[in-house]
Amino acid sequence: MSESSNRNDQTVPTIKERLIERLKRAKEKAPSDWKKALADHDPYFDSYGGSKCMDAAANAISNGRRANIDRIARVTIALEEIVGIEPTPII
Repeated sequence: MSESSNRNDQTVPTIKERLIERLKRAKEKAPSDWKKALADHDPYFDSYGGSKCMDAAANAISNGRRANIDRIARVTIALEEIVGIEPTPII
C-alpha cells in the first residue's frame, strides 16, 4: 500500500475540525456575551461583516459545514486572546 493511501485511512481531524474544537474551548471560558466582548476588543467585530463572521463561526459549532475556515479562524484567535488562551499554530 502506498504512503498516501495510508494517510487517507487514518482519522486525523481536519484543520476546520481542530479550529472548531478550539473555538468551543475558548467560548466555554468566555463571558456569556462573548460577541459583545469581541466587538469591544476588535473594531472589525463591531461591524456588519464582523457580526456575520461571529454568527457563522457560532453556527459552525453545531454544523461545521456552515462556516468558512477563515471566519472560524479569525473568531477563534480573537476569542482566545480575550480569554487568555495562548494561541497555537493552526496547521
